[in-house]
Amino acid sequence: MIADHVRAATFLIADGVVPGNIGRNYVCRMIVRRASRFGSKAGFDEPFLGQVAEAVIEEYGDVYPEIVRNRKA
Repeated sequence: MIADHVRAATFLIADGVVPGNIGRNYVCRMIVRRASRFGSKAGFDEPFLGQVAEAVIEEYGDVYPEIVRNRKA
């Protein structure tokens, strides 16, 4: 569940969507929050979403080069 949510958020953010209050920005925000909540329930105490996002970029970066180009976004 966490990996799927982080994967979705990674692709959204690479496409220029930032977490916000309206439209697709709201969807991105809720995806990130839900992944964080699942991690908290699983016992992760330290920030972990960035590490999972890096794994997503490494795994999918060859097929989707835009996520590598927009890594700092």
